[in-house]
Amino acid sequence: MNPDPTPGDSPEATTPDAAKAPPVEIAGNGHLPAPRTARAVETWHRVLRMALAMPGAHVDRESFLRGMLKKHLTKEQLAIAVDQSPARAGVDPKLIDSLANRCINTQTYQVTAASFVTGLPGGALMAAMVPADIAQFYYQSLILCQKLAYLAAAAPI
Repeated sequence: MNPDPTPGDSPEATTPDAAKAPPVEIAGNGHLPAPRTARAVETWHRVLRMALAMPGAHVDRESFLRGMLKKHLTKEQLAIAVDQSPARAGVDPKLIDSLANRCINTQTYQVTAASFVTGLPGGALMAAMVPADIAQFYYQSLILCQKLAYLAAAAPI
């Protein structure tokens, strides 16, 4: 076996599709070049804005943090947690972990229940239900990501 194959040795190089496809240029650091990175980031932000525009997909940071922390903090600490971050308000990291786990468990329950319901029809309807199930999974994941980000001191999304 030749350790340094020539272009003709590779089966990919002989296929017509491989000859047509332009090579992906990766910078020395393993990242896409700046113009491609900028386009990718712009596309991601556009997709995220569209996803957050779905009814119920956007989690209001202030309401969420107030609801999660009001039983555990003084009014002054709660104001700091909402204005800055739970960590800056002096919230115990164990409490943040506990609240994060509660969010994860709740969202997991909701995803599982919705998947169960979408799987009930079976048969011919299954083809229509699979995309619905996938969509609701990503919808619930988007909500969970926001909640965990807010608990970990992220700015409003």
